[in-house]
Amino acid sequence: MVTEMELEVATPSSLHGEELERVVVLINQVYRVAERGMWIDETFKRTDIEEVSGIVRDGELMVCRSGGRVVGCVQCRMLNPSAASFGMLVCDEKFRGRGIGKALIARAEERAREKGAKTLQ
Repeated sequence: MVTEMELEVATPSSLHGEELERVVVLINQVYRVAERGMWIDETFKRTDIEEVSGIVRDGELMVCRSGGRVVGCVQCRMLNPSAASFGMLVCDEKFRGRGIGKALIARAEERAREKGAKTLQ
């Protein structure tokens, strides 16, 4: 499962520069495949560096690392004082089938509870 993986809440000092850019590329690659055929413009990007930087700055991005490299992530944000949502759940295709998605969702649930959420959407 995820024994050799590290899960953490990303911070501006732990996720920046080329690694932050790689996360943006990973999110866009996964969504491009998952949402193929949904968009008229197939070059549509799910996110960009500015949005992901803001999500990191707000403490909303959980990342999974393998060998120090981000291989998956999930966003968990508060909707109101008692409800949170998660999204942007992605995993590098080379690391799928190892429990990363399950671990990221569990970390998002834990993060939501830490912030006072009673429900997670």
